[in-house]
Amino acid sequence: IFIKLKEGYRGTLLNLLRVLRSCIFKKYEIFLENLFVTPSKSSRGRRRINHIRIFNATLEQFENAEIEHLNTVGINPVI
Repeated sequence: IFIKLKEGYRGTLLNLLRVLRSCIFKKYEIFLENLFVTPSKSSRGRRRINHIRIFNATLEQFENAEIEHLNTVGINPVI
């Protein structure tokens, strides 16, 4: 925690511990470089299913009497 406060690191303690373990026998400056490195990739996050859009599309198909494909079990074209 002292390193986190002293250097102004805003990441998690788990990430700090991982960087510390990988740089334990290297110079302190190299440790700081690895600690504050920006990630090369970013996650696009969890994809959530838009249930309202699926419901509206199904409702529109039902209202337009395009419901023959809804009677089959194996095909789910919306998801």
